[in-house]
Amino acid sequence: MGNLIHYVITDGTHYIGYDDQQQRNIIVDEYKNAIKLRFTQINAIYNKLMEDLLKDGEWKIISSVEAKNNLEEAIIDIDIDAIIDSLEMDFDLLVKRKKVLELELLAIEREITDIYHAMEFYNLDAAKGYKIYKMMQERLIRRRKNKDEAMKIEYILTGGIKGITSKQTRKRFEALESRQYRPRALKELFEA
Repeated sequence: MGNLIHYVITDGTHYIGYDDQQQRNIIVDEYKNAIKLRFTQINAIYNKLMEDLLKDGEWKIISSVEAKNNLEEAIIDIDIDAIIDSLEMDFDLLVKRKKVLELELLAIEREITDIYHAMEFYNLDAAKGYKIYKMMQERLIRRRKNKDEAMKIEYILTGGIKGITSKQTRKRFEALESRQYRPRALKELFEA
């Protein structure tokens, strides 16, 4: 297995690096001083820095290969086999993760069914009623996170490389994050 693809944060001229002494991210002038990480890691740093360090300028995440091309540094050798190995491994991990999520969802659904039946068959005092409400809330939140992660994986798998390079998959992620629930029957529960 060859080297995995890494990414950097840049505005086209500067990069995000890391100052070991101050233990914080800083803006650096040279590519060699930029932090280079897998996409999920660099994206987490990017999101964390958007409000302060990256608020000025047009910062974006690009692959280290693209950064090197932008610097007009000669890329002597790109290991295509390593890239395909990495892609295959990542897609395989996503398929396996989706199966794990499906099993977790079944377990959560069984727990929710048990809670529904406890609510149906037993008269609960205020303390026990609140306890069962909190149990249900925790499972519903877990179920939503599970479904959202499974949906993101589905977007990646169905969109493939084309969806990623066209940014269509990213747009679908953003739409998922910004969606809002519209009540179907009990609108008064959602009125401020």
